Amino acid sequence: MNDPYVLDHPLFVTLRDTLISFLHENQNNQTMYQLAKDISSLISNITIKFVNTYVDIFKRLLIYKPLINKVSEGINKCAQNIGNVSEEFIEVLNNLLFAYERLIHKRLDIQDDPSITILFESVAKCFVSHNYEEMLEHVGEHTEMSIREEFFFARCPLFLHQCRSQHRRHILNDVRKILLPLFNKRLPLKQINKSVIMVLGSICAVLFICSYGIMNNEAFYDQYEKLLSHLNEMLSNVYSIRGENDLIKIELIQEIVEQMSNFISIDQYIGKMKELQLSARLLTIVDDIQDEAIHFQIYRILAAILTEKDIKTLASPDKIVTIFLKKIINISNNISEREPLSNILIAVKSLVQHDQIKDEIVKQQGLSLLIRCATEPELIEQGEGNQWSLEILLALTFNKEAFNNIKNNTEFIQHLKTLLHSTDDDEKRFAESILWKIEQDKKDVESTTVSSNDQYDIMLSYSHRNKDLCYAIYDRLIKDGFRVWIDRENMYGSPMDAMAYAIENSKYILVCMSEAYKQSPCCQLEAQYAFQKRRPLIPLVMTQRYKPDGWLGIIVSGKIYIDIPKLTIDSAYLALKKEINAYLKQRNTTEEVSSQKTPLVHNSVSQIPTTSKTLPITGMTSDAQRSIVKYPNCIDEWSDDHIRSFLMERKLTSLLPVVVDMDGCVLHMIKSQTYGTNTQRR
Repeated sequence: MNDPYVLDHPLFVTLRDTLISFLHENQNNQTMYQLAKDISSLISNITIKFVNTYVDIFKRLLIYKPLINKVSEGINKCAQNIGNVSEEFIEVLNNLLFAYERLIHKRLDIQDDPSITILFESVAKCFVSHNYEEMLEHVGEHTEMSIREEFFFARCPLFLHQCRSQHRRHILNDVRKILLPLFNKRLPLKQINKSVIMVLGSICAVLFICSYGIMNNEAFYDQYEKLLSHLNEMLSNVYSIRGENDLIKIELIQEIVEQMSNFISIDQYIGKMKELQLSARLLTIVDDIQDEAIHFQIYRILAAILTEKDIKTLASPDKIVTIFLKKIINISNNISEREPLSNILIAVKSLVQHDQIKDEIVKQQGLSLLIRCATEPELIEQGEGNQWSLEILLALTFNKEAFNNIKNNTEFIQHLKTLLHSTDDDEKRFAESILWKIEQDKKDVESTTVSSNDQYDIMLSYSHRNKDLCYAIYDRLIKDGFRVWIDRENMYGSPMDAMAYAIENSKYILVCMSEAYKQSPCCQLEAQYAFQKRRPLIPLVMTQRYKPDGWLGIIVSGKIYIDIPKLTIDSAYLALKKEINAYLKQRNTTEEVSSQKTPLVHNSVSQIPTTSKTLPITGMTSDAQRSIVKYPNCIDEWSDDHIRSFLMERKLTSLLPVVVDMDGCVLHMIKSQTYGTNTQRR
């Protein structure tokens, strides 16, 4: 049937009424069964073909209360005792529910229709029925699902998966409260067959759709973590089994990996994945199974969980970059890709935090491709905006070659300037951050100290993914009389200028560390600016199991971390106050000593201005000439005078030309970077 307008013909009204009669009477008549199956199958098939173009016609046909009521009653019968319902009757319900699923797909106005709500509520009852739990116990025992299993474990979950309306979200969450522990009780599924793949995919569709809030909820966290552990166990079991149907095995591995990728947007689960040492298993699978779809899903996960150590020991980081750039190239050349551009860019955004990946992107000519994603309207639309590509480009400015290429691309710079007037906050922020970094490079501000008027005691540097916990800390600090800068209240004019002013005029910077913080180039910009301005940093761990590495690990190296999830917020705040007071005491002591002591005199060396880039060494310093200097306990608090004095006391004057203008922070950072390089060589 190629003419959808035939649906408006009175014949289809008659066919619909025939279905209503069948559902009402549930007649034990084979001819009637076959007719109802044929009508419902016809409606299902034409819905697939035409609904996106002729939605109003389908609304008139299907959003019909008598029909919906009878479908709802039929679903309720299945929930109560599906064993007493004939397979033919269930097949008719299957076909009709699929037609409704296609009709409501991404159409929130239809989902909010009270008639459709009746269907959502009826389907939800299936998941809390005794029949459902009993049938779940036997999932996977047969290679193919029965019509009853298909209804419970495929059609009902996939219909509920369409429940995106904010007004109907409570239905979805009520089901998850029951389904999540029930499914965990049945996992891990140990069989390898089509029915296991179908059940895993459809049930997880319900558990993960619109789930960010509920996955962050403490009441659900343990159950979602169990689900992650079960999926990891299934992956290990399936991969280790030999002699099974390779095609089914690969399909099941792909399904498991795809479901595991749902966890990578939340820091706590990333920590759990690292704890499970998932990256080693995934890399083994990549080497062993040559399947591009599996590789892509695995690399999406690896993008989020690989540590600096993993990246350094990775045999071929170029392979990861190649697969993502290839997909972007295909999309830019109008070649169909299974994954949307936005998912690809999100994965690259996670990967680009690593220096080796930055190098590979530049080496493989990926910079110009990413600039296209940020500037060409068609690619911006496919990427669901240009915020991901702009964020990647901001991260790439921490690579010298990429930074110079961006800085010298006058056309792109002009495009960024136009984005300063954008109504999209994200693209405006990333554009401004890139431009601000370029301006700072012109000023050559690296490793310079600025005088502070201490307008603020503390600045909070944090990722907005951790804002609730940061606001709780902020409220406590304010209550205790601290002057605190946070971007919730203190933003005036340019956000980047406001950030820089806050850093320059705060005594201490609280670095609120998490995976989200480390992956954010905006947070890196803040932290490195504070480091360059030699502001004391106090690191706070914001999420469970987080351990800083890479650029963040270097910046906070040697400092005491306050682990909030481990201590609880109240205990952590007491530890924070203790740390702040220790810094204040140390600072006051240093200022008192500095005000009382005479300038350091070490022969002719200390007479040379600190701006000099070459130091004449006139000989070794005698003990009589050496001043006694009190050194701060933390090397990050050492001034350049402290460094020079320390070297001279130990008769290491030959090193003085090397450390001109270096303070403790810079020396500490160089030491950390050198250690990392040596480790890599081993």
